[in-house]
Amino acid sequence: MAPNANPMGQVYLGFRSLLFKIAVFVVMAALLAWALGGTLWPRVAMRTVGDPVMGGSVVLVDQIGGDRSSYGLAILDQDGHIESVAPSVTNPASEVWIEALAPVSDPRGEAAAVAFRRDSGWVVLRFEKIMAAHGVGRSPASWPPGNDDLAFYLEVDSRLDAARILDEFSRGESIESGSSTDQSTDTEADATGDASSAG
Repeated sequence: MAPNANPMGQVYLGFRSLLFKIAVFVVMAALLAWALGGTLWPRVAMRTVGDPVMGGSVVLVDQIGGDRSSYGLAILDQDGHIESVAPSVTNPASEVWIEALAPVSDPRGEAAAVAFRRDSGWVVLRFEKIMAAHGVGRSPASWPPGNDDLAFYLEVDSRLDAARILDEFSRGESIESGSSTDQSTDTEADATGDASSAG
């Protein structure tokens, strides 16, 4: 009997040949992806937008991953590296922030606010407490609406309204007081609906 006639030896050679072909395929695929400027396993690309708030622990990020892109709030560690982001493009169930305005702090530095646009319109989010991602707290964008001790959500009509509210907030005005729009002016409407001067 010839030395290579053992059936188990033939199976071993077959598996070894298959593993070698798989390894060559993976290496060639990785080289092709690298040559085309991509990667074999897509990563989420993030860049910060604006200056960090809340003592340098929170920043707005623009993130692109796979077929989704979204803005989000990122919690930074002591070295300035991103610990967590919400909403995240890696979570298909999370909402998408189509546009966003960089967050601002109040004059005391105790709270911050950010404005973003989602499918339903513009929202201004004021948040106060930030804790590390590995700690007890949650990232600010995951706080539920109506939880006033952690965050306050205000829906606004346009980007301009959101920018105005953020500017007023950075000068010390409360977002909550801006939620009830005061329409009083120095004019009065007569019975026909025309505005006339009150002088």
